[in-house]
Amino acid sequence: IESRNKGRRGFSRSRSRSPERRRDPPYRRGGSQFDDKGKLFIGGLSFSTDDKSLRETFEKYGKILDSKVILDQESKSRGFGFVTFVRVEDSETAKVEMDGKDLDGRTIRVASADR
Repeated sequence: IESRNKGRRGFSRSRSRSPERRRDPPYRRGGSQFDDKGKLFIGGLSFSTDDKSLRETFEKYGKILDSKVILDQESKSRGFGFVTFVRVEDSETAKVEMDGKDLDGRTIRVASADR
């Protein structure tokens, strides 16, 4: 009877699904000043573009909360990423200014990620 409550690795399911572990980080909870409204999708990235160069390219438009190039299982770029600005106004400016521009030899697409 007790074995029914155990997952593949022998841990109790109730333990791995505790409410404490499921909580969103503070900046993702309701009522916070941070949300996905300032988050941009950046598509068409060169495979040589990394987190640092993505951040450096977009930080001239405002303070960045997070920037991330999405990688596959072999740690190679999937050709897209996300940049999250602290201020929504800065993300709008970056979207207008950078959409269709060249970055590391590729024309990038920039769109709001909160669709």
